[in-house]
Amino acid sequence: MNVLTLGLAALRTSLLTQNPGPLTAEQAREEVELVYDRVTGSHPDPYWWNSETVWQARRDALLSRDGPVSQVEQYFGLASLMSLATDTHVQIYPSADAPGFQTTYPVRFRVYEEGLYVTAADDPYRHLVGQRIVSIGGIAVDQVLDTITQYAFIDNELAKRNWAAAHLLIQPATYKFHGWAGEDGSVALSTVAPDGTQQTHQFDETIDQGFFDVLDSGRSEGYQWPDGWLTLDGLSGQSTVLSRSRPDENYWYTDLQTGRIVYFQFNTS
Repeated sequence: MNVLTLGLAALRTSLLTQNPGPLTAEQAREEVELVYDRVTGSHPDPYWWNSETVWQARRDALLSRDGPVSQVEQYFGLASLMSLATDTHVQIYPSADAPGFQTTYPVRFRVYEEGLYVTAADDPYRHLVGQRIVSIGGIAVDQVLDTITQYAFIDNELAKRNWAAAHLLIQPATYKFHGWAGEDGSVALSTVAPDGTQQTHQFDETIDQGFFDVLDSGRSEGYQWPDGWLTLDGLSGQSTVLSRSRPDENYWYTDLQTGRIVYFQFNTS
């Protein structure tokens, strides 16, 4: 299936490759059963976080749907099922060519203790960098985050919310599926600027880049950005901090304080 990649045993099916349109109820059920059986049958302890009863209830709800089932609906349904493992080895991502996921907003989000912020963006949203999101589509941002964290695969609550924001809020499909977009497809965002000014903006222009084109733009989804994007570093006028200064080198070190300190960075294994 070209809309999902399951980290566990690198599961892939071909249903949506053969049928790029909506799934029939039978096709959707087949995928649900495939994912459920593979995760519960291969994971060493699938019920360590959520009970078997919870798993079965989530599976049964997905099996009870009538067709047709859109690829977007199927993605969020399978993601909500697989996330019950609360394990980063069991993950689902939409392929860049899957209907509903071919384009993204040219922005990046990150959750801090103080709230949800836009940490990088390109035209036409560069003016949003550094702003804290208050509401999306008229829904309080905490409620939005609570909703999308059900698709995350992490047991740490802050990391789970940050994963959901970084991966899902760049996708127009997320807003449409959850009813946060207007009839014309645009999304209203209420923000607070660093000077305290409250503003309302619209997400109404995407870029012809898919999900992974944006998320894989840097070695760290939180810190590296495509060339030309405005970032928090650029907004502050500060030079790039040391830990982000050499992203293309796997291992490097330098002396600090005239040799009194050795700084070593380990980027990849």
